[in-house]
Parts: sequence; structure tokens; C-alpha cells
Amino acid sequence: MAQQSNPFDQFDETPAPAGQIIRDPFAQRREDRADRNDARAERREDRQDQREAIMTPAQLEALRLDNEKKRRDLAAQQATATPEQQKAQATLANDEIIAAIQRAKADLQNGGAAGYWARLPEMFQPQSAINLSGSLNTIASRLTLDKLAQLKQASPTGASGLGSLTEKEGALLRDSVAALGQTQDPARLMESLNNVEKHYRNVMALSNGEDYRDPKVAERYGIVAGPPKIGTGNSPLEVDPSGGNVGPNPALKGVNDEVRALIGMGRPVEEIRNYLRSKGVDDSQTQGLDAATQFIRENPSERGKPYRGDVSVDLMRTANPNAFGALSASPVGSYFSGAANGLSAGFSDELVGGLSALGGGDYTQARDAFNAKKGLLAQANPNANLIGNVSGGALALAAPGAALSRLGIGGAAEASTLAPRLLAEDALYGGLYGAGENNDNRLWGGFTGALEGAAGGAAGRGAFRGLGMAFRGARGATSDAARYLREQGVPLTPGQAAGGRLKTREDRLSGFQGIGDRIGELRRQGLEGFNAAGFRQNLEPIGEQIPPGLLGEEAVEATRGAVGRGYDAALGGRTFDANDPQFVTDLGRSLSDARGLPAIGDQAEYSIQRSIEPFISPNGTMSGRGMQQASQELTRRGTRFGNSQDAVGPDAANTLSDALAAIEGLVERQSPGTIDAFRAANGAYRGGRVLEDAVGAARNTGLGLFTPAQLTNAAYANARRFGGRQSTTDRPFFELSRAGQQVLPSTIPDSGTAGRASGPIRDAVRNAINAPLYSDTGRQAAETFFLAPRPAAVERVGDIMVNRARIPGMFGNALALQYYGGQ
Repeated sequence: MAQQSNPFDQFDETPAPAGQIIRDPFAQRREDRADRNDARAERREDRQDQREAIMTPAQLEALRLDNEKKRRDLAAQQATATPEQQKAQATLANDEIIAAIQRAKADLQNGGAAGYWARLPEMFQPQSAINLSGSLNTIASRLTLDKLAQLKQASPTGASGLGSLTEKEGALLRDSVAALGQTQDPARLMESLNNVEKHYRNVMALSNGEDYRDPKVAERYGIVAGPPKIGTGNSPLEVDPSGGNVGPNPALKGVNDEVRALIGMGRPVEEIRNYLRSKGVDDSQTQGLDAATQFIRENPSERGKPYRGDVSVDLMRTANPNAFGALSASPVGSYFSGAANGLSAGFSDELVGGLSALGGGDYTQARDAFNAKKGLLAQANPNANLIGNVSGGALALAAPGAALSRLGIGGAAEASTLAPRLLAEDALYGGLYGAGENNDNRLWGGFTGALEGAAGGAAGRGAFRGLGMAFRGARGATSDAARYLREQGVPLTPGQAAGGRLKTREDRLSGFQGIGDRIGELRRQGLEGFNAAGFRQNLEPIGEQIPPGLLGEEAVEATRGAVGRGYDAALGGRTFDANDPQFVTDLGRSLSDARGLPAIGDQAEYSIQRSIEPFISPNGTMSGRGMQQASQELTRRGTRFGNSQDAVGPDAANTLSDALAAIEGLVERQSPGTIDAFRAANGAYRGGRVLEDAVGAARNTGLGLFTPAQLTNAAYANARRFGGRQSTTDRPFFELSRAGQQVLPSTIPDSGTAGRASGPIRDAVRNAINAPLYSDTGRQAAETFFLAPRPAAVERVGDIMVNRARIPGMFGNALALQYYGGQ
């Protein structure tokens, strides 16, 4: 076993397990001195700030010049300092940096100091992360090129002849300092800190003109190779393919503390070695023991205190080579080990410890030993172990849900992303897992695990439900209405297409400047499309259309011309023979029925005659236009009879309807298809009157652009005017107006700027985040995503995914706990 001549300068190259390295006995004194120096500097700066706060500009300028002179004087003094003085300054700097590195290592050993927690805003970081950040800043600021130059300048030999080595170590040191990123994995950060310390000590030796590759020089400067790393790649641990495992044994966690106490008590070396042998540590695994006991003999004042120097007890090779067997060391064994750990919510090591205690064993020793073996398997086969942990965790989460479902509690309806019951289950399992995995701080582990489990479960459900929604599209009455409007060519905003929470969010955004203006513009485009759809639907049955882009009064005028052309196409140039025997018979029956009505029979007969006779020529023919006018008169007079208060008014209206049917029968017999074209033209005429009324209602607020409510009101009034039924689907534009009222705004959006602002920065961020969604491309993509038709099979798959989102939520929970570790 190698002996170490100086117990104060030995620092292990490799990060050792907790409790392994015993620190330099003077490190605390140097650290305290550095802290006192920092405190004095801060007080001087505070006093300086207070003085400067009450100085005039002239006094401040004088102070600046005086400080500049002092700096020049100090630089000159340093330039003329003797080698001994420079050496003393360098030694002080060395102590400060070594103390900073030791503080950083101590900070890193506390939970939550690096990795995931360092990525959070400072107000949410644990105190250990904040402390570590300060230590890393101190190291980075003190290890500068100037500091390295001072070390070399302090060399009593000047140029050492080792220039290439000096440059190499300086570059390695700078690279190591650059690698001190706090958000990286804690183990890797600890490795970087050890590299900084090693390279710094190498540069110290080179600055004194000595070659650190010389074993004696390395021993003097504490550049001693630590226990050999076991394994390959980036992992210092491995599982023996034969089934054994090697690595730090947590069951020996207190060995170094006991060794430190025995050394301080002045116990002989052999007694201490016997103690280590009883723990399974052979002599080859211990370094520095002789030097430590020699120090106690030479320094009686240190006797009775736990020894504070370095004794390197290598605990890396103290594991049972047949602990798991070949199967457990394989990927299959790692999978089942992870599955058992996930199923037990991270308490597999506690369960093993409990079973050992029931059999008379030591709970803590068995727990820590199993935890070490669990970690070894995870590092040996990380993918298999990860899959096992996730599947075991998902199974553990599924059990309570299955039990509750049997009792009729929960079900598919509770598969929503933020269902309270599911969030509670995820947080409960996450809390148990975090507490089970964090043996050092179960409260903190439980807290972080609950957050991670709830977030992972929600993320898994949300992602799966989102994919299911993409498969099946939006559902519900509002979505059906939006889908109908899309089919009619009405452009919709993303919120109108999606409905639900996105629609509510869009309503809030519409009140802000910038994005609110864009939402208002898109909503106005939707209402313009709605108006255009109304005019288009009205003229489609007669094969007519108005020029694109016409709205309001211009569209009404264009519609009148189109309706006229529709009548011309249906009736223009046609003549009908009124001497048709069937027509004469049908009309005579209507006149007879009218004469037979009590009280108003003469009026009904007169109405029929005055509606038809003026449009029949002396030779007994009726033109197409005459037929149109006769039909309009019969309809107008019949409506009056139907709306009268007379008891037989409806009967009179029926006789006029029979007369109209007689005329239509005449036309259909002599010109098949004309009646259908005529009825279509009548419908376009009636719809045109509805649209005209709707445009008139919007003349003040919408400048002729009507809302769905205004179209509905105009259709109601028209139904009364033409004898239709108001509260039925048999009214013009029923489907279009109903869909519009469900989806589109009830008012015309302002064309000006939205009035509310929350500050230029917030407005800019909000606008930048939402701009892609409310661009033309984003709007069309949202329509397609939520409303485009899908094959029935694809919709069924989407239904299954949405209703079974609990399952991926379980896996998301377990995966989040594996990624963040529940620490």
C-alpha cells in the first residue's frame, strides 16, 4: 500500500462516495479567512456607496481619479514585489480557490443543488442550488488567465522549461472551468469540480518549475490518483457479467467516520486495519493511514478530536460477487428490478430492509445494500430498467382506478386532462415514489415527486387526448354548427372552430391590442362570409348568383335582378290554354266551395275571380307573366283571409289555395317542369325580401353587414308576412341562421384598435405567441384540425384514444418520475 507523506495535501482525483474523503485540517481555517475577507470587502463597498450617494459630481470625479491613482500604485508595487512576496500572494490565492472548490463540493452533495432544479427561476430554487451558484461563480471569477499568470510569475525559477505542459494544463483548466454548468447532471458537475481541482494543482506544480508527472511531486501537491474507476464508458460502476456487481457499498457509509475517530484517539495502525478488515475492506484499499497516525503523534493538540486530514478508504470493490446472479445482471433482470421498484412506488429497498429486520438482520444495512444493487442494475441496463420502472409504475397507478371503477366511481368521463380525481391519484403516487427514492430527505422527495407525478400524468393524458382529437375532430352541437358554416364557405377563427376552452381564451384575447385587432378582423371576415353565404343560398335554386364581394345594399339590388331573371327563365315566352277541361273543372269546384261559405262566400268567390280573370285573354290563353301575377294575387288575398278574425276566414283561404292549385296543375300539364322553376323563383323572391330586411336592420351598426340574430328576426317577420310558420324549421335560412347564432359573434367587431393594453412588453410577447395561430395559415390549419371530415374508422380510433387517455397518463406519470428522479 502506497504511503502518503503529507496528509494535508492529498485530494482524491475521482469523486468518492459520501463520507469517503476526510478534508484538509486547515481547509476550514482558510475558508473562514476567505469569508471574512469577502465580508470586509462588502462592508467597504457599502460604505463607499453611502459616501458616493451624498457627493457632488466634482467630488465623485476627484474620488475616481484618486482610486485610479491607487490602482496604478498597487500595480507598480506588485510589479516590483520580491519573489517571496509574489509567492505569498499566490499562496493566498491558492487557498481561496481551494476553499471555494471545497464549498462547491459540499453544496453539490445537498439535494436539489444542480440539474433540473437549477433550471427553475431563482425564487423557486432550493437554498442548496443558490449556494452552489455562488460557489461556482467564485471559482469561475478567480480562475482567470491573470491568476494563472500570477502563479507562473511567482515561480522562484522563472521559466521552468515546462512551457508546453504549462500551456496544456492552462487550456485544460480553462475548459474544466467552462464545464461548470449548474444545470447539468450533478454527478457530471462533481466530476468537473474534481477536474478543476486536479488541473489547478497541476498548474501550481508547474508554476514552481516542477513536473507534476513525477510521483513525488504529485504526492507533495496532492495530485494523487484516487481509487481506480471500475467499469467502462462514462460510468464508474458496472455489473459483473457473471452476476456479481461492483461499486460503492452504502452499507459501509459510516466507515470513514469511525476511522477518523479512531485516528483522533491515537489508536495503533494495526487496530484500525483490523476494524477495516472486519468490514470487508482489505489493506490494499486504504491509503494514508500511516501518515495520519504519525500526524496525531506529532501534534498532541489534535488528539481526542476526529481526524480532519485525508485517509482514502476505497469502498468501490466491496460487494458480494454472487449477489444477484447472472439473470439479475441481464437486461431481463434489470427490467424486473425496475418493475418491482415502480410497483412498490420506490420502496423496494425499504421492503427488503424490513424483511431483513424481521429475520433479525440490520434494517439500514440491508436497505442501503439493496439500494446500491438497484442502482447498479439501473446503470448496467438503463433502458431495460427504465421500461421496467415505467411499466411497474403504470400498473401501480391502474390498480386504484380499477377498484374504483368496480364500485361505479369514475370511468371514461374522468379521462379528461385535468380531472381532479386523476390529478390526486398522480400526485399521491408521485409523492410516494419521491419519498421512497429519496432516503436522505423523504419530505422533499415526496413534495417534488407529487409535483412531477401530477404534471407527468396531465401531460400524458393531454398529449393522447390531443392526438385523439386530431383523429376524430371536434364534437358537439356547436362543432356541428361550425362544421356546417365551414361547408358554406364561412371562414372561422381558431376559437370558433374549436369551441370550449380555446373559444373562451380567444374571447379574452380579443380585448387586447394587437392580437385583439387580428381576432376582430378574422371575426369580421367570418360575418362577411356568413352574409355572402345567405345571398348565395338564396339564388342557388334558380341557378343565379351575384358578383363576388357584394354585400349590403349592393347585394340586395343584385339579388332583385337575379330573381327577375329566374322568373324569366321559368315563365318567359310561355302561354297556357285556360280552356283546358281539367282546369275548368278544378276552378269551378273552387268557386262553388267559395260561394257556399257562410257570411263571406261572396267575398271569397269575388277574390278568386278578380285574381284570375284579368290575366286570361279573350281567346282563353294565359301568358307566363299572367300566370305569375294570378298566383301572387291568390297568395296575397288568401293570406288576408287566413289572418282575419272571421271564423270562416281559414276556409276562405283554402278555396283560394285550391284555385292556385288549379292554375299550377294547368301549367304542369302543358309545360312540365315549369312549376318547379316557378316555385324556386318564388323562394328566391321570398328569401330576397328576408335578406333585404336583415340588411335594413344592420344599416346603422353594421353598415349593411347583418348578424345571425338579425337574419333570424327578418326570417320570423317574413314567415308572418307570407303566411308561414315562425317557430318551425320551415322558414328561410333556418339552418344558416341557427348555426351562425351558435358560433359567430352577436355584434359586428369594431374595425378600429382594441382598447386594452397591458404594457408594451406583455403586449409584444402575447402578440408574438399568438400570431402564428391567427395567421391565415394558422386559421386554415385550425379549421382542418377540428372540422375537416374523417373516415368513420379514423373517428372511432379517435374516440377510443380520447376515452382511454387515463392509460397514457399513467405512463406519463411514471416516465416523469424517472426523468426527474423524484429528488
